[in-house]
Amino acid sequence: MRYLITGATGYVGKSLCHQIASEENNIMCIIRNSSNIEELSCLPQLEFSTPTTYMEYENIISKFKPDTIIHLASAGGAHHNIEDIPNIIQCNITFPSILVEAMVKTHLCNFINIGTFWQNYRNRHFTPATFYAATKQSFCDILKYYKDMYNINAVTLKPHNIYGPNDYRPKIINLLQKSARTGECLSMSSGEQYLDFIHVDDFISAILYAEKLMCTSNQKLNSSYVVSTKSPIQLKKLVELIQHETGKKLNIGWGEVPQRDAEIMKPWNGDKWLPGWSPKISLKEGLKTLTW
Repeated sequence: MRYLITGATGYVGKSLCHQIASEENNIMCIIRNSSNIEELSCLPQLEFSTPTTYMEYENIISKFKPDTIIHLASAGGAHHNIEDIPNIIQCNITFPSILVEAMVKTHLCNFINIGTFWQNYRNRHFTPATFYAATKQSFCDILKYYKDMYNINAVTLKPHNIYGPNDYRPKIINLLQKSARTGECLSMSSGEQYLDFIHVDDFISAILYAEKLMCTSNQKLNSSYVVSTKSPIQLKKLVELIQHETGKKLNIGWGEVPQRDAEIMKPWNGDKWLPGWSPKISLKEGLKTLTW
């Protein structure tokens, strides 16, 4: 199989590339000139490209002939500044739109888009909680246009909170790991919100399972699917679980940080799961894969 992957140098992207490369597949990674490829450069049958013009994207897809494009690249987060807006729009809307347009012109492959559960604030179908989520939803609408107009095979996966070993991102479990190691106080909100944590290995299995369905199944996939455990845990209970499983006392300053605007108190559960897929790693088991 031949895969074209964006966001390959990110946390999930690196794990995905290692998994795909281990099965002797060919990978083309679309990267920026500033991307750090050190952890990927040793992988066999993996190429890198840094296109700078629209025509180059079309040429890459035409020559490489991927079976599947997996769009992991993204920009933005819970907060943004006015100067961040052009880059967020470029990465989350313009860039993937160019990829799909090039894909249509070459009449090739499947497209797997990665969205976010932040697109569904207050458990509604379209109420993005952040500007980042709004741009993600905007591309989903663009992708629907291509699906309807050109009958392309495309799907969006909306993961919940991804975690796993060697994760360098400032995510909640990573911050709790740091607090456990250093003993430093971690200032947090009241801890009443519920979070659903999906292990990175399970998320990768969901991506590859979706790709398998697109390539081999006669079943018509929905436009989007949620990727979660369906077992959300309250933040305060998460801290209790970590303390119980690791034997470490976490120094948490509850209520020292106000709830952020559009805080998601309960995870989105309106989308369906991929038919036939389910996570294998419970939160309790997943915590054991981390360094405390």
